[in-house]
Amino acid sequence: MQWRQVEIQQMIQQPDLLFFQYCQQHFRVNKGVFHTIDCQLYEMGFEKVKQRRYIMVQFLRYAQHRAEQSGKYMKFGHGNLRKVIDEFLAQYEQFALSL
Repeated sequence: MQWRQVEIQQMIQQPDLLFFQYCQQHFRVNKGVFHTIDCQLYEMGFEKVKQRRYIMVQFLRYAQHRAEQSGKYMKFGHGNLRKVIDEFLAQYEQFALSL
């Protein structure tokens, strides 16, 4: 397992505040975006906290990479966050099915 995966596995075990601070530090998300992502993933069926946190980190990595490719920083406009989550989950599901 790569060191990054170990770091993520350890971080998703932390209390809520520490997990939020990790996301804030590494992905520069504010509490509003953090909670919106968390709620949307929960509503999409990711009910287990550890699973949802793992998916959240993968999503934030995806969104950050997507923004860097376009030469911008990660930003979600009105209604765009759900669109990007849906896009990510479609790709994530295809990847998971191919394993």
